[in-house]
Amino acid sequence: MAIVRTVLPRHGIIEPQHGEAYETDVDTNWQTIDANLMSQSDVLGLEVTVSVAPAAAGNFTVAHGLGRAPQHAIVMMTSSGAIWFQSPTLFDGTNLYLVASDAGVTAKVVVW
Repeated sequence: MAIVRTVLPRHGIIEPQHGEAYETDVDTNWQTIDANLMSQSDVLGLEVTVSVAPAAAGNFTVAHGLGRAPQHAIVMMTSSGAIWFQSPTLFDGTNLYLVASDAGVTAKVVVW
């Protein structure tokens, strides 16, 4: 007997379908996964890049504009020197809490 396969629309997951009772449950599970699994296309545009240029060395705060607390953030330096996150609070629903090694350092912080 040939195996019938269905390609699910959102993520292209190929699911075998044999039509028996236990496989009906599997089919339903795969459809649930396909409907709810986030893919790269789902998260594009959900990140924000913030340019930072603190005026002095030490702690500083900058608004990220994401509209919610980020799940992750990465500091990408665009000058010599260093910028890193304060501890224990890295960020919240409004701000990034950062530390600059020197005045005049610059970076881009990507938050998502």
